[in-house]
Amino acid sequence: MESNYRAMCCLGLAGLLVAAAVADAPMGAVLGSPHGLKHFKPLEDYDVALEFISPETVFQAGRPAWLGFRLKNNAKKTLLVTEWRQDLGENKLDLSETLEEKQQSGNLRIRYAPCTPDGKRVTGEWQAYAPTIPGAVKRVALELHHGNATLMDMRLPFVETATKGGHFLLQAELGLTSLHAKSREILITVKK
Repeated sequence: MESNYRAMCCLGLAGLLVAAAVADAPMGAVLGSPHGLKHFKPLEDYDVALEFISPETVFQAGRPAWLGFRLKNNAKKTLLVTEWRQDLGENKLDLSETLEEKQQSGNLRIRYAPCTPDGKRVTGEWQAYAPTIPGAVKRVALELHHGNATLMDMRLPFVETATKGGHFLLQAELGLTSLHAKSREILITVKK
């Protein structure tokens, strides 16, 4: 009888552990891969805006350049993004990058193209940039209530490596599979 009791306790404990693991899994996540999540299901019925918020659009060639963006929830219901990346590398702060970029910019990618001073593209091809964050990608649940937003800074490495001035059209977009949003195209100027 004692062995039956132990077996039932072990089975009960195993069931609780499985239930706890499933309960801790992010909503919209698919379980089953050896590393946890296979993919994130696309969210439905959301209304978000990816907005350009930087006051500065003129930069110096060869110097660090950053743009700020805001992801705002315009829907009446709360938005829960379980795919949100937040990574500090290996908990080491690289002084050439801000903590904010390491935490948030992995959710963004930008595309840019040379243009005329009035904003007409010179070439048909957009160049793309998505930051790489070393180490394993850590995910957090981003919860935005109606009217709330999160801020993201994006480094512009093509400005830092530029040797001459010019004008560029630039657009940011979320680099997520579960949520899609693009900013409006903006015109930036790079001075020599």
